[in-house]
Amino acid sequence: MSIVRLQFISLVLPLAALAGCGNGSPGGVASIPGIAPVAQTAPTAAKRASRGLLYVADYLNGVVLIYRESGKNRAPIGQISAGIYYPNSLAVDASGDLYVVNDPGNVQVYAPGTRRPYETLSPDVYATTVAVGADGSVYVGTDCSGCTDKVDVFTGGSLTPSYSISDPGIAIVFGMALDAANNLYVVHDDPSGNSRIGMFAPGSHGPGIDLGLQFSTAVGIAFDAAGNMVVVDALANEVYVYTPKSKTPKFTFSTPPRPWGLAFNAAQTKLYINQNRETPQVDVFSYPRGKLIETIPLIPGGDAAGVAISPAAAK
Repeated sequence: MSIVRLQFISLVLPLAALAGCGNGSPGGVASIPGIAPVAQTAPTAAKRASRGLLYVADYLNGVVLIYRESGKNRAPIGQISAGIYYPNSLAVDASGDLYVVNDPGNVQVYAPGTRRPYETLSPDVYATTVAVGADGSVYVGTDCSGCTDKVDVFTGGSLTPSYSISDPGIAIVFGMALDAANNLYVVHDDPSGNSRIGMFAPGSHGPGIDLGLQFSTAVGIAFDAAGNMVVVDALANEVYVYTPKSKTPKFTFSTPPRPWGLAFNAAQTKLYINQNRETPQVDVFSYPRGKLIETIPLIPGGDAAGVAISPAAAK
């Protein structure tokens, strides 16, 4: 059984008692007391307000927490709860729109500085992760018991999949990222439970090209401006950095237990990694040195399931 399945099974049952209560969010997940929601603002002001923000998906509290991207001893400056139902993956596009994968099912999209979704993307099956291409295409990874796991692709503003990417080697999608050429890289388990990464050219419906890399449990993936591929291994507690086409890491660095998602700041001088389940926090590393420079704690009782930065780092 995958880590994602274990996480959701272990968390959903004790949280079932929360259903039907709260502030009107799906499932009745209440806002965290003492943290104001992000106020609705005019579009131009919203775009200015979105600069330099850190978003953290707090799975257990059922909100997306918002922090300043810079500074020390950070505390949340706001939260998003409307439309949120146990969030587990985040992405930010070039315009600052925030994409939130709910558990289970849909992807909610929020304009910069707003607290209510302006649209909902509906993949065919259970959504696990999301990524956005330079052309605005949205990629949603899936996990489907009893059927083929795939990546649903939303193009041209469509709210339902425009097409799907499938590969018989994909058993569950953990993470995704796009490089500067808009090639899609999918972190996944194969049917035998091996952790691998596949690459799909722009517009491909699959199958993809396996990179020939194997990990304990790779989950997070990103690319820096030099084209290096950065991979987080949740069981090895390591971050691996590969130069293009290399099968051996250029360098590695260690993290606290159970690293999961990752995001660069706009300048790519810092790498934010959320710790999944073991400790409710986000660790900040200098890049490329890989030195731990800060730990951002979550609200007590929370769980950091995903992380994103606005503005998003350029590739």
